[in-house]
Amino acid sequence: MSSSQPRSEVFSKSGLPINVHSDAQVFNLTVLVRTGKKVPVVARAANLAIPQVEAQTIREALSKLVDAAKKEIGERASKSASVPWIDPPNEPTESESRYLVPLHL
Repeated sequence: MSSSQPRSEVFSKSGLPINVHSDAQVFNLTVLVRTGKKVPVVARAANLAIPQVEAQTIREALSKLVDAAKKEIGERASKSASVPWIDPPNEPTESESRYLVPLHL
C-alpha cells in the first residue's frame, strides 16, 4: 500500500476490497484450554474476569469465550466502566494450552 493510497482502499490477495476502520478497537484475549473429565473441552480466559466455558470442541470453546468477552467489554464500555482485565494474566497449568485470540470490537 503506497502512502498516498487511502486506508479504505486496501485490497486482499483475491482483489476484493478490505474495509479498514481506524477507530476499531482490538484487544487480545488469552485463553487457556484443557481437556475435561466430564466434557471434552474446558476453557477459561487468562486475562479477563469472565466465567469458564465447557464445549465439545476447542473451536466451540473459543467461540463461546469470545462471545462472552465481547459482551462483557461491550456492556462495560456502554456504562463507561473499566474492563476487568487480569494483569498479569493467569499462567496455564501443565494440562492447559494457551491460545491468543484477537477481539475486534
